Amino acid sequence: MGRAPLSGRSDRSAPALVASGRGEHVADFETYLPREGSVVWIRSGMVHRWSGTTALTVP
Repeated sequence: MGRAPLSGRSDRSAPALVASGRGEHVADFETYLPREGSVVWIRSGMVHRWSGTTALTVP
């Protein structure tokens, strides 16, 4: 397991499972509030940012 990258542009599509914690995920100007057990789908080319994720981990 590891910490989610804080921001960037994805070069491939991939799911991110929130293994623990909670935080905020902004993707293409839409805000989501994932928590433990959530799956976030990050599309290729999507600009995204994680914040408030001090306890957020993704495998």
